[in-house]
Amino acid sequence: MVSFGKFDQTPSVPAVDCPPEGILEINQDQLSKMTLNDLIESIKSKYNYNGDLSMILGSSRLIYDYDFEDHLETKLCDIKGFVNQELLLIQDDEDELENLELFINYNSSTQLELPQLTLRQKKVPCY
Repeated sequence: MVSFGKFDQTPSVPAVDCPPEGILEINQDQLSKMTLNDLIESIKSKYNYNGDLSMILGSSRLIYDYDFEDHLETKLCDIKGFVNQELLLIQDDEDELENLELFINYNSSTQLELPQLTLRQKKVPCY
């Protein structure tokens, strides 16, 4: 619980129907050295994705899925649309974990920083 004078504020729990969101912190040096495959492996490791995933930049630009690997060895700075303040959507193609939204933020940090999030299991619809 965080205390602000006479007001106490408990961090809110994410809405059940909303994907977890966070900020992907990256610096210019990493953009020119890191490939899309490097980023994918970092995300898989950090958030425990076990299978295939898809990545979409902005509202609709697919940059990776198991059938579209054209950009795997492309440096992040060379991927059209991978720009500061853009949204990156990660989807679990195995339908085990919920989607993840990352806001790309260029900074002066020394290493890639992925937010501390725990992805929930994807809900199975009831029919």
